[in-house]
Amino acid sequence: RVQGKPPGSLERRGIIEALIEWPVLLRDPEVEEVLGLLEGPGVKLIVALRRSLIAETNQLDSDRFLAQVPDDLRDFAARSLVATRFLDAEEAKGYLLELANKLRRLLLSQEAQRLAKETYANAGTGEEDQERFSEALSRVRAKHGLKGD
Repeated sequence: RVQGKPPGSLERRGIIEALIEWPVLLRDPEVEEVLGLLEGPGVKLIVALRRSLIAETNQLDSDRFLAQVPDDLRDFAARSLVATRFLDAEEAKGYLLELANKLRRLLLSQEAQRLAKETYANAGTGEEDQERFSEALSRVRAKHGLKGD
């Protein structure tokens, strides 16, 4: 059987691609907040990007970057380096932040499902359940930087 990609993997991949093409975005405060959403191989690529970004010129030392990338990610990193998907850093940032918002909503949805299952398993009175769920949802929204409706 073919396994599907984990939820959020396409968004994380797009974020990484934008950062490889425009590594100067690593220094943007809004983008810094997004980096916490990345996990697994994406974190290794971000570390390699940070180590390869030349501070004085805001340019990436691509040879140094590729040398630090794990073998199984090198083809992806090399393709992303030569990509010209975005006209400028602002366009890449907008795309990256849009993907981050999608990823946050996905994570919020997954957490809400987990909480619903947990609440169902530990069912009490309807009022207690509602209060417990509301508190948990507030914590999740705060964690992911989302406002309540």
